[in-house]
Amino acid sequence: DLSTGSPNQWNWYFPGSATPTSSVQNPSGICYNTAGTYDVSLFVSDGTNTDSLYMPNYITVNSCGSSPTSNFSSSDSTICINDCISFNDLSTGAPTSWNWYFFGADSTNSNQQNPTNICYSSAGSFDVALVTLNGFGQDSLFMPGFITVNSLPTVGANASPSPTICSGDTVLLFGSGAISYNWDNGVTNNVSFIPAATLLYTVIGTDANGCMNSDTITINVTPCNIPPIAALSANNTSICINSCINYTDQSTGGTANNWTWYFEGGNPSSSTQQNPTNICYDTTGTYDVYLVVSNAFGQDSIYISNYITVDSCITTTTTEIIIPNVFSPNGDYNNDIFNPSGTFLSLHMEIYNRWGDLIFKTDQINQGWDGRTTGAAICPEGTYFYLIEIDGETYKGTLSLLRD
Repeated sequence: DLSTGSPNQWNWYFPGSATPTSSVQNPSGICYNTAGTYDVSLFVSDGTNTDSLYMPNYITVNSCGSSPTSNFSSSDSTICINDCISFNDLSTGAPTSWNWYFFGADSTNSNQQNPTNICYSSAGSFDVALVTLNGFGQDSLFMPGFITVNSLPTVGANASPSPTICSGDTVLLFGSGAISYNWDNGVTNNVSFIPAATLLYTVIGTDANGCMNSDTITINVTPCNIPPIAALSANNTSICINSCINYTDQSTGGTANNWTWYFEGGNPSSSTQQNPTNICYDTTGTYDVYLVVSNAFGQDSIYISNYITVDSCITTTTTEIIIPNVFSPNGDYNNDIFNPSGTFLSLHMEIYNRWGDLIFKTDQINQGWDGRTTGAAICPEGTYFYLIEIDGETYKGTLSLLRD
């Protein structure tokens, strides 16, 4: 108290302190527990006269000498695989540095105050920790299982009745593995529609956790109101005894839905698969192959005589024989004759059409096929089959005849 006169009464006011009032002339031990600026007032009296003094913002309390208190929040705590989130520092006590630890995340630590783009590529429950520091100490906050990462659903794209349909028919696309589905190309899940052409469709499925995944399916639209045209191929037509062959249906025209194969000398000797595999031959010789294809609008067949050659493979030839696979007998004196080339002593050649009919043969080394039958009829463009024996070795294959 620095008051003049002869006061004998004192009334002090310390708002914001732990001791807000005092009647002592010179009070002591007035404590402040919170940082800020505070007023002080004094009223004095000598029993007759009074006077007062008001000092606004007289006391300044600084937050000096205390460690920070760590705290944080995140933009989300339940996410899906490959999602990213951000974290916000909520620490008090004026920290000056931050050390974050993101267990299970792609980026496992950061020293930013508010880290962003923290991504998780694995499902599970993951811990987060924050250590804050200032000039007076440090504090840490460890939150076990703070982030939950949910797996993505296994989404399937499905078609009914089939992903291959006839022109003008309807198809129904539906997703599986989630609870809601969104298709592209204007498709509604589980609602039939008529595709205009062959097209790839994508579905995005969302599960109960809001996680999404996708799948695709191609709807093949084919002209089914015409019969098929039979055609076939084999992965090998000249094999060693006890070897096996895979056959492929190469039919054109309308889409076939029934196939009947016959394999002379093969095991099994027949099949109703579209593309039979592992047809094995245990006896040397030359063998025919026959295929019948059909749909609701008709059927067609192809018979290839002596298509498969099964050799004992005890001896091999060292003579290089070249057999072309295309020729154009159009009278321009360029590639007009089909004939094997090489050095050999004997030749026997047979040409068959796609129905297995023998249309030309010769035993003359220098006589090739000019695109006519033995009776001199002009053969149309298309695929033909040859059987050629050269010096005791048998060669088989297909040949394209072009007229342009």
